[in-house]
Amino acid sequence: SSYSANTSTHSENCEKGSIGAIYLVDAESNQDIGIISDGDILKLYQLPPALAIRAEKGDCGTLINSISFNLSGEQTLSRIENLAPYSIAGDNQGDYAAYTFEEGNYTLTVTPYSQFHAEGIQGEGITLDFRVEPLPPCGEVEVSARITGTLELSCEAGTTALDASSSTSSNINWFGPDCFTSSALQIVVSK
Repeated sequence: SSYSANTSTHSENCEKGSIGAIYLVDAESNQDIGIISDGDILKLYQLPPALAIRAEKGDCGTLINSISFNLSGEQTLSRIENLAPYSIAGDNQGDYAAYTFEEGNYTLTVTPYSQFHAEGIQGEGITLDFRVEPLPPCGEVEVSARITGTLELSCEAGTTALDASSSTSSNINWFGPDCFTSSALQIVVSK
């Protein structure tokens, strides 16, 4: 493949390896969700319940034999991975172990090394800051209004439409399709 050819070409001129990207992973399906970038906000209510973080080798990847993860902030963690996939909580032959994040701000530094156990030549790592937002509270929304037509309630978790044209009640109780925050709720009345 072209990636292998590029890696070989770079290896001749390489002095140290680098981290290419940091991925958020669904630890249940072992599938990548996407790249985590500096300044990202991880909204737990929009993500799978079991998460992992994976580092991918960048240029000169053949020079990397271990990767260290250092997480600081609301929680702290230091871990060294000697075999791919390089994951913050480890894995069992590619089956990712989940890491449970608490709400808060974090800094993650991921550093490659030329030898096992984070020894040898230190390569070019990545440091990024991100925030984890918690699951929003579940609850009942009570809308008090006299309406005729369709009442649409929507939030980040989903949308529900209620036909209130035949309702004699001015109070409509709606139990959202999932957990939500009241600040995310939008009410639209259409006739």
